[in-house]
Amino acid sequence: MRECAGRAALQAYGLEERGYVLFVGRVTPEKGVHHLIEAFRDLDADRALVIVGDGSSDVEYWKSLHLRAAGRRNVRLLGPVYGEAVRELFANAYLYVQPSEVEGTALSLVEAMGAGNCVLVSDIPENVETVGDAGVTFNITRPVESLRERLTELLAAPATVAQHRRRSLAYAREHFSWDRVTDAHEELYYRAVASKRRQ
Repeated sequence: MRECAGRAALQAYGLEERGYVLFVGRVTPEKGVHHLIEAFRDLDADRALVIVGDGSSDVEYWKSLHLRAAGRRNVRLLGPVYGEAVRELFANAYLYVQPSEVEGTALSLVEAMGAGNCVLVSDIPENVETVGDAGVTFNITRPVESLRERLTELLAAPATVAQHRRRSLAYAREHFSWDRVTDAHEELYYRAVASKRRQ
């Protein structure tokens, strides 16, 4: 998990530290970005909603998101952002949202946790398993209403968000570090060899 203290991307996109809610990922219907925009656009929020991701695989969906965001200066669809710039966006977000309807283990979610973000995720099993007790969930069966409720709570509670940031970072370091991954693979290989020897 890498710390990033740069501010060049924030300046380039006209963003402020802790001044935005972030989504990063493929921009396709199953990712639920439309739910996030709908939930956010009716909030009286000082912070921006920043959507980062490639929408070229479903151009009609990408256009529909732009229509949903039209007239809302606090909803920003940046398109794809890579490298140091996206790491900077992760590191400086107020919170990260993963509104997926269907998902595997989302690498962007793991990266958000590793950057010390408070993470708000849909309560599908894959997201819940990824965040453990370090994240906040919303009910995917009523996505817009539930997401709006959680966003309202978190946007009004910076101290709670700060607590979740610390828990998220600690959880990511414990469960998603390279040392942990290599130790788990090493243990798996040892068991396989031991099992083979017993046969």
